[in-house]
Amino acid sequence: MESSSPPPRRQACAVPFRIRGGRAEFCLIASTGDSRWSFPRGDVLSSEAQEESAIRQASEQAGLKCCIEQPQPLGQFPAAKVDDAEEITAFLLRVELEHDEWSESAGWRRKWCYAEEAKVRIRRKPLRRLVDLAVRHMQDELS
Repeated sequence: MESSSPPPRRQACAVPFRIRGGRAEFCLIASTGDSRWSFPRGDVLSSEAQEESAIRQASEQAGLKCCIEQPQPLGQFPAAKVDDAEEITAFLLRVELEHDEWSESAGWRRKWCYAEEAKVRIRRKPLRRLVDLAVRHMQDELS
């Protein structure tokens, strides 16, 4: 008899940005006490679409109200080796509002960075690639 393993978890990633002074700024997060910066991400609930999950993750982890910038995913990347998710789908989100009631006491810190700094702070290459893809998508708006 074959043992069936549960299907891999689906995860979504938010790549939140805003335009400041004609340049894109990205919102990175890190858990309190951790020096690894990343984008908000987490499990997709069975009742939601991946893009809805990305919006929810940005709200819960970074205290941001966002909207989808483009309907198709920005990209996909493999989960870390220690995670049992298969692939993570990333969505580019335009930040509409930073929630005043959000605080770092929720276990997350956030940092706004221009693309160059974001790529230095993010360790994983697939996530750094998302910054390049996002900037390429916004080129018309930034020029």
